[in-house]
Amino acid sequence: SCIRDRGSESGEYQADQTASVVSFLATLLLEHETDLSPALAGRIRRSIRAGVDALDDALDDDGLPEPCQNLWENMIGRFTHTAATFLQAYAAVAAAPVDANLSDRAEAQAGAVFDGLDRLWDDTRGVYALQYDRGELDSRVDSGTFALVEAFAAYDRIDEVPPAAVSRLETHVETTLDGLYREPIAGDDGVAGLVRFEDDTWRSADQPGEKLWSVSTAWGAYAAVELAALLDSHDRASDGEAFLARATQLYERLGPDGPFSTNAGYLSEQIFDDGTPD
Repeated sequence: SCIRDRGSESGEYQADQTASVVSFLATLLLEHETDLSPALAGRIRRSIRAGVDALDDALDDDGLPEPCQNLWENMIGRFTHTAATFLQAYAAVAAAPVDANLSDRAEAQAGAVFDGLDRLWDDTRGVYALQYDRGELDSRVDSGTFALVEAFAAYDRIDEVPPAAVSRLETHVETTLDGLYREPIAGDDGVAGLVRFEDDTWRSADQPGEKLWSVSTAWGAYAAVELAALLDSHDRASDGEAFLARATQLYERLGPDGPFSTNAGYLSEQIFDDGTPD
């Protein structure tokens, strides 16, 4: 876990972790309230409230989380991924069986974050940027931003996402899938998938470009499926068919015979262009 030091201004706190826990607990309460003992349900509600308090404390006036560490633990800034996890958490709490004051507060905060995402949109490139900091966009495509799809779907359950925003999300996912996809070895070997983010130089050894990441490939596949479902719910099922095809393509890379699988039966976190696991 990652603990926030309120007295520190270093930003070395992964606020997305707090948001993810809040989303999980709110969803657990929504889907399994009748299966929980009153004591456990009460503990979960208290944890959710404490989590929302922490998110509120980390949310700036413009609707975006304040500078913090990103999920990759290699940058500090104001990230689309972090904002997406906040949006999903607030929406999940608004839909959960919590007291009315907390539900209303979470719904209002979800709306604030949803509006704040406009600051992260790069209209020229057609993507939500990796981060926004000091008025500048870092518009590299980042697999962490696939979290927007699940966040939009959660928000759509409490307040319908406008058609223009759905179309913007569709453009973002398509551009990000295209921008992150690499196929260094085609054919039977099938070394292909998604890189972590654009211009990622982490442990690249002697190869000229980014390595493929299994988690990024899985996120891309999941986001494509979720986006197809969101488009279907907005009477645009035909537009989702291409994303289902993309998801199938990416899922195949994660199978037992795919390039990420090791002889031990695990998925390697990363692979080099020649298929060597890292």
